Amino acid sequence: MDSEFSASASDALSPPVCDVLAYPDGIYQYIYHVALVLHPTHIFAAFHYGKPECGVMNLVLYGASLNYWRLPLMDSWRRLFDRIVAKIVIGYTLYLSLSTSNWWVTAFPIVVGSSCYFVSILLDRRGYTKIAAFLHCMIHVLVSLGATMTYRDLSLHPSVCPLDLQ
Repeated sequence: MDSEFSASASDALSPPVCDVLAYPDGIYQYIYHVALVLHPTHIFAAFHYGKPECGVMNLVLYGASLNYWRLPLMDSWRRLFDRIVAKIVIGYTLYLSLSTSNWWVTAFPIVVGSSCYFVSILLDRRGYTKIAAFLHCMIHVLVSLGATMTYRDLSLHPSVCPLDLQ
């Protein structure tokens, strides 16, 4: 038999690249549950404080996030969709936060939370998986906090908002 066509037993047992989880089983569920519990707070805040376009965008982000984190495969359309939606929604929310009267208070948690993403990737690659997962949870916590404060501030000072879609 040609060595070109033979496969070793370990090759048969190793999963294909598309089945690699972003975090190990038992860890990624924490991120899923943080997203499950936390996202509704800023979704509610968006509608409550009169930012329905943000509420709808956050509902899409909520669905994309839960869809990805239920089984976070690294090479999947769900991951790509979640990342695209997150970048759009967080970018728009950051833009709005910079338009508030207290922009340094509303933007700070969003910027720090977004920075946690890059730090978590770096830590995960160095083998600090649990700390990386915790930092990923902090993305959800801090961005949700910043979004909620942004929607509240914009409702208190509506003339500051550059994009009043109503």
